[in-house]
Amino acid sequence: MSDISFSFPPWMIAWFLLGEATPFITQIKTDIYQTRHHYRLDKPAVMAGIEVPRGSWISTDDEGNPYAIETAERAAVSIDGALWQGDIRLISPRNRKTTDRGMIKSATLAADAALQGMPCRAGTSGRYMLIASFTALDPERSSSG
Repeated sequence: MSDISFSFPPWMIAWFLLGEATPFITQIKTDIYQTRHHYRLDKPAVMAGIEVPRGSWISTDDEGNPYAIETAERAAVSIDGALWQGDIRLISPRNRKTTDRGMIKSATLAADAALQGMPCRAGTSGRYMLIASFTALDPERSSSG
């Protein structure tokens, strides 16, 4: 047996324990945030005027405004006069300008549609505000092919 003993002041023990607990606390906070702001719908819902189908994933900001929608398989949402599917990114209301022509940041068309007067094919993905990134139905009007 040794006569050597270690004695730590209470503040040092607390400092060590809190240092070890911090990653767990951070993970718990992250999980709570994810649960409140990124979730799957168990029934259809209307968010920011958008009818979102059951089974879709929604991501909201701190004010509860959706900034991303991932539609359920074979489901679509109607936004800005067109049907969209898959991963849909929205322009946040606080970042939207009066000159913006819609609320879509990027998405994939679920059905043929005319966007800003230009016909576009279903399945085309790109940025709504940059119409050149969509494939037009009329090849003569398409600058990107």
